[in-house]
Amino acid sequence: LAALWLAPAPIVVAQTVVRAVPPSASVAPVSPPPAPDFPEPAGRARAAQLGQRILLLSQRALTLPAHVWPVTKIAKSIAHGEPLIALTPQGAAERSAERAESAKVGVVIGRLSWELRDVWSVRGAERSYSQLIARLARQKAEHPAADLAVSLDPEGLGLRLAGESMETRTRLATGAILRLAKQAADAGLPVELDMGSGDALEPTVAIAHAVARELRVPVRLAIAARYERSGNVLREWAALARELKLNLGVRLVKGSFIEAETPDAYNERRRLLTHYKELITLALENADALDIAVASQNEEIFQHAQEESARLHAPYQINVIRGVNPALQDRIRAAGKLVREYVSYGMDAPIMGLMEMYTNARQKRALRDKIAGEVD
Repeated sequence: LAALWLAPAPIVVAQTVVRAVPPSASVAPVSPPPAPDFPEPAGRARAAQLGQRILLLSQRALTLPAHVWPVTKIAKSIAHGEPLIALTPQGAAERSAERAESAKVGVVIGRLSWELRDVWSVRGAERSYSQLIARLARQKAEHPAADLAVSLDPEGLGLRLAGESMETRTRLATGAILRLAKQAADAGLPVELDMGSGDALEPTVAIAHAVARELRVPVRLAIAARYERSGNVLREWAALARELKLNLGVRLVKGSFIEAETPDAYNERRRLLTHYKELITLALENADALDIAVASQNEEIFQHAQEESARLHAPYQINVIRGVNPALQDRIRAAGKLVREYVSYGMDAPIMGLMEMYTNARQKRALRDKIAGEVD
């Protein structure tokens, strides 16, 4: 654990490849990376965060084999796709640019982690994102046609710090995301915000509003059909777009986590898909203000989006997770709607996958006797 603390990502050193840029290559100047601004925790918060840091380092140590063949091949088979594109920011930037050029598709890169709860890990996440943005800016200069974007996760940037109030966590996460969003905007890279679980919805929306207002950039906000209140979130987002005269982006997602304790969560599959369709229609009704992306690999959702887009004469695009349901993705691409793929990087991907499976299994058990239909 001490070795991991001092050098938490030894694999990074092994995988980092320095590529010389030819003298003739045009490389755009990149603004200096922002310095993380997370104060040292004190008292009970410090004790709680030290415990969380030790837990995370233990999980990383235990899941290191998941980054080595043949475990990686097994993991991809279980996931039905290839969302993890690299371990390091440099690898993620290079492979994303290669993918964008070879597949003629946009690529959105996010850092995969599970609710970082200590300040040391959060500082590392901000540094990692900053390095990713700098590397993506270089790749964009070398490959101008490549459509590259970065997706930021508030729950990995301070919104889950143990022992701190929600007000403090929101303030710190807002600061980190503003710093990174400005760095990305200065580099000409689009910015997206991920959506986590229900108790993080309001703070995440507040952070997105702050980015749009303070930086005046068309940030894309993920809004999950999982929650009944998402309809109001979408209406307020469209109203903000009209107020700022910005074509703000929205990424409509199903919502990955089953949430038995969240009062307004839809956990029955048919009701969840119905609400997903309602959100798509609502977004298309506000297409004058919003840049709409539907993030789904579901045939029923795709057909609904197609029909409503034609009925309302409203444009939209489909974004997918790379490698999931390739047959449907081929049809979406043939229809001219597949615009961007989502990929991830980082050594915490196995932890994220295991925690998601464990959490959803536990929540399904809690709902077993409460929901008659299929839990999703």
